[in-house]
Amino acid sequence: MTLAALGTLRDGVLHLHAALTARSLDGIPFRDETLPDSLIVDGQALQQADSIGVAALVWLAGQAQQQQRRTTWQQLPPHLGELLALYEIDLPTMSQPTPCKKN
Repeated sequence: MTLAALGTLRDGVLHLHAALTARSLDGIPFRDETLPDSLIVDGQALQQADSIGVAALVWLAGQAQQQQRRTTWQQLPPHLGELLALYEIDLPTMSQPTPCKKN
């Protein structure tokens, strides 16, 4: 999965595409991608999402956490919130950087 598959990145803001569905994301493999130090994910244009779209956003949240990037989720549509709740997923919590543990 790449950021370009999810939306358009401009000035640290990822504007999600209108559809994040099995059809729109078909055949796009998940792979590591370097994220900007601070990323805003804007869901204003998102009109359709299904479980594949949720998986793509979970991938993005995981990338942000792994790379210790500040991520802000904004204007996510209610239908996406309902789908995330169904799977008990909290994207803001998932994408928070975790402090390094000392042994």
